[in-house]
Amino acid sequence: MNWKLLGLTIVGGLIAKKALSGKDKSRYQESEVYYEDDEDVITPYKSKKEELYQVRIKGTLQCNGPKIIDKTFVADKVQAQMFQGSKRYEAIKGWICANYPAAKPQTSYRNFGVEVKRLK
Repeated sequence: MNWKLLGLTIVGGLIAKKALSGKDKSRYQESEVYYEDDEDVITPYKSKKEELYQVRIKGTLQCNGPKIIDKTFVADKVQAQMFQGSKRYEAIKGWICANYPAAKPQTSYRNFGVEVKRLK
């Protein structure tokens, strides 16, 4: 099991929820940040607001009988890309193991569909 993927799945939802709540507004204000290297100072950059995506997972799993899953959550750009790439079934498996620990492991998670939309 990819523990990094599992950790991002669990913690990412909390970060997105905090970003949407507006409690950490100072994080998104434009500010200049300087980084010092060994020889010179790197030019400042302006921070940008994080892009958020709506991820919807649909499918059926076995948990004391068939259980239909139709969940929607907000994720950042990195997490959304995990559910779209060539290893999307590994991301789905990690998400299911984190959110439904009593579910029986399946040989294939190809019966699950993922829909990713960008939030405006």
